[in-house]
Amino acid sequence: MDNLTILTSVIGASAATIGVVVTKDSKISEFRQAWVDALRADISRFLALSLHINSAARSDEKKSFAAAGTEFYAGMVLESNELNAKIRLRLDESKPLQKALAVACSDTSAMAADAPKAKMTHRIDMTRLAATAVLDEAWSRVKKGERRFRWTFHFALGTLLLNLVVLVVHWWKTGHHF
Repeated sequence: MDNLTILTSVIGASAATIGVVVTKDSKISEFRQAWVDALRADISRFLALSLHINSAARSDEKKSFAAAGTEFYAGMVLESNELNAKIRLRLDESKPLQKALAVACSDTSAMAADAPKAKMTHRIDMTRLAATAVLDEAWSRVKKGERRFRWTFHFALGTLLLNLVVLVVHWWKTGHHF
């Protein structure tokens, strides 16, 4: 087996590695994007329900909710608690931004029923800002790709380029023929 055969197989292996890395990175990005979309949907619903529950609990708006009945109100509280749990289960609380969002959701949920409207609006804004930070961080990872896959891709690409340089040098030294 001559050097050209070995070089050709290394180039082929490098190209195959790049293909595998790109495919896997693409799949992980799809999963991360689905996570971002689901988190965004749950947070928006959770915040809307929290504000709605707060409005229903305040005396100036109790009459409009009294007509709907306590079952309707209890259903909103149950859905809000369920969304809070879904959001928190998605988060990795060892990461500071995600921990801040988990705390903000818990604080919003605890405050929803009896806080003054201005306090509740402030709490919802704090939760929204914490969610925005988490979603921005996740979106950045989707755009850039996972670190280990970027590293593998660059390594395989470097190997491919190095092999091409060796191939051209070999071609040049042997008098322009293989």
